[in-house]
Amino acid sequence: MVSIAFPLFKLIGSVGVGLPIGDLGQIRFDMHVKVKNLCLILLGLLAAGLTLAGMENFSGSKPVYFLFSFFYWLMLITAFSRSAHFGYIFLAVMLWLGFWAKLTLHLILDYPFIEPVGGFVGSPTAWNEVLWVALLACLGVMVGRLIGTIVFKIYSRKMRCEQSSAPAWYPSVRIWLWLCSGIGIIGLAVVNVVLGLQQIGLVPRTILPWPMNALIVWQVTIGWALLMTVLLWWEVLLRKNIAAAVYAPIIEAFLSASSVLSRGILLFHSLPQLFALFENRKSLIGLSKAKVVVLIVFLGCSLIFVTSGVNTVRAHLYSEYGSFPTHRIFDDFVYKLGSESLNSILGLAVDRWIGLEGVMAIVAYPEKNLALLREAALEKRAAGFVTKFNVIANSHYQWIDTSKWRFASLPGPAAFLFFSGSLWVVLLGMALFVIVLQMCEQLVFKLATNPLLCSLTGFTMANTISRFGVAPRQDIPFYGMIACFVLFVHVLQSVKFNKMLQMLTRTCTGRSKL
Repeated sequence: MVSIAFPLFKLIGSVGVGLPIGDLGQIRFDMHVKVKNLCLILLGLLAAGLTLAGMENFSGSKPVYFLFSFFYWLMLITAFSRSAHFGYIFLAVMLWLGFWAKLTLHLILDYPFIEPVGGFVGSPTAWNEVLWVALLACLGVMVGRLIGTIVFKIYSRKMRCEQSSAPAWYPSVRIWLWLCSGIGIIGLAVVNVVLGLQQIGLVPRTILPWPMNALIVWQVTIGWALLMTVLLWWEVLLRKNIAAAVYAPIIEAFLSASSVLSRGILLFHSLPQLFALFENRKSLIGLSKAKVVVLIVFLGCSLIFVTSGVNTVRAHLYSEYGSFPTHRIFDDFVYKLGSESLNSILGLAVDRWIGLEGVMAIVAYPEKNLALLREAALEKRAAGFVTKFNVIANSHYQWIDTSKWRFASLPGPAAFLFFSGSLWVVLLGMALFVIVLQMCEQLVFKLATNPLLCSLTGFTMANTISRFGVAPRQDIPFYGMIACFVLFVHVLQSVKFNKMLQMLTRTCTGRSKL
C-alpha cells in the first residue's frame, strides 16, 4: 500500500514546483505495471483455486486432471502473446471454454450437461480417456501454432497507418458506400425474416432461383460483417474520427442476429472487429475513454436485447418444444428481458461451447476406426438424413421432423478426429487445423492488409473448427465465397485498379466535354 501511496504523494507535492512531463509519465507507467501485475496474480490464484477444486471432485486420476489443466492454461496463456494470430487466439479461448472451463464448473457445481453424451457412464477409466483425448487435442493445437510460427512470417496485429492506405477513389464515394451498406443491411434482414431463408433450426420457407438463397444467406450470416471491416478500416486509414463509425459493426451484428435468430452472431460479428480496433487503438481518432465506456454499455445492452428477443421468438417458432399463445409474445419478451437475460447469457458463456460432451460420447462408442472417420467426413446434410454423431450421442435431434426442423448435435474437432480411435490422429489433425488457420489468416493479411478483416476471418474459421464435425465438406462453398470477397478487396485496393479507374474517369470526362 505504501509503495502505491508514495508516488501519489510525490505527484501531489510536485505540482506546485512544476513536475516534469517525463516524471509524470514514469509514475503513470509504474502504477500501470503494478496494477497489471496485481491483476495477473489474482487471476493466477483464481485459476489455481478452481483447478484444485475441480481436481478434488474429479473421479478419475488426479495427475491426469492436473496435466489436462496445466496444458489448457498454457494454451490460453500462449494465445495472448504478441506473435499469435487472431484465429489462434479465438480458437484457444473457444477450446478452453469448451473443455477446461466446462469440465471444471460441472465438477464444482455438479449440474447436468446440456449436450448429449451417448453411452458415457462416467467411470474413472472413462473420464481418464476423455481427458487424454482432450489433452492430445490441446497439444496438437500448440504444435500447430509452433509449426505455423516457424513456417510463416508472423505479421503484427498492431499496424501503423503508414503501412497501408485506403483506395484513392474511396474518399469521394465513402458517404454513398456507407449509406448503401446501411440500406442493404436493413433490407436483407427484413427479406430474410419475411421469406425465412435462414433462421436457426428451421428449414427455409422459400426457395428462390439458384443461387439467390445461398447469396442472401451468406450476405446476412457473414457478408455484411466482412464489408464493415473494410469500410471501418478505410476510415481509420483516412485518419477520420471513428467515434460514430465504430458502432456500425454492432448495429450490423444486432440486425443480422435478430434476422437469423442467432444470439451468437451479435458477438461473432462485432467482437473480432472491436478486438482488432483495440489492438490498433494508437491509430484511432475520436475514441476517448468515456466514449469507449459508452460503446461497451451499448454492446452489453444490445446483447441483452438480442438474447431476450431471440429466446422469445424461438420459443414461439419452436412450438413443438413448448409454445405459448401469440398474444403473449410481448409479455414473454419483457419477462425474459427483465429476469432471464442475465442467466441466459451466463449459461451461454460456457455450456454452449462445443467440446467435452462430444468426446465423452465418442469415448463410450466401441466401434471407432478410420472408416468411421471417413464416413463422417463425407456426410451431406439433407432432408431425412441423420448424422452419424447424432446416432452415437443418442441426440434427441435424430427423431425430429427434418422436413420442418434443422437441428443437430455437434461433436467438435477432437471428438470428430477420435472417430478414428487413434490419439495420433487427434494430435496431428488438430495441428493441421491450426496450421491451415494461420496460413489462411496470413494470406488474408497479405491480400488486404486489414487487421479487422484478419480478425473476423480468423474468428469465423476458429468458430468453424471449434464446432467441426457435421457435414464438413459443405462448409467449402461458404469459405469459397469469403475467399472471393478477400480477392475482390485486394483488387479494389490495388494500384493497378486505381490507375485503371483514373484513366476511365479521364476518358469519360474528355468525352463529355466533346
